[in-house]
Amino acid sequence: MLEEYDEDLEILGYPRELIQIFMNIFVNAIDEFERKAEKQEFKILKTKILKDGNSGVIVIQDNAGGIPENIIDKIFDSKFTTKSDTNGTGIGLYMSKEMIEKYMDCTISVENKEMEYSEQKYLGAQFTIKIPLKIKE
Repeated sequence: MLEEYDEDLEILGYPRELIQIFMNIFVNAIDEFERKAEKQEFKILKTKILKDGNSGVIVIQDNAGGIPENIIDKIFDSKFTTKSDTNGTGIGLYMSKEMIEKYMDCTISVENKEMEYSEQKYLGAQFTIKIPLKIKE
C-alpha cells in the first residue's frame, strides 16, 4: 500500500546514476513543453516520493500532453526517439531503464495519467521508479 511518508527515507542505489535518470526524464518533459509552448498555459513537473513496504516509490509527472499510445511501449527501446536526428539519440530512457533494472534492482514504468492543478485537469506522462529503502535498525 502506497503511503505518504513524512520522515527521511534513505534509498539504496547509486546517487550519480539516479541523478542521470532523473535528468533524462526532466529533459524529455522540458523538450515536450517547448514543442507545445503556445498550447499550454501552465507547465507542471511534479515529483513525489512515497513508501511501499521496504521500497520507495518515486513518481515524476508532467502535464505535457502524454505519450502517444502507439509509441508508449517503445520509449525505453534502444535508439528510439521522437526528436530530430540532431536533437535526440534515443539512448537516454533506454540507459535509464538498463541502469535501474540491471544494476540497481529497481523498476521503472511509464503511463499517461491525468493530474489536477488550479481546478483544471491535464494529461501527462507519469514515470514511476520503485527502489529499495535502506532499513533502519
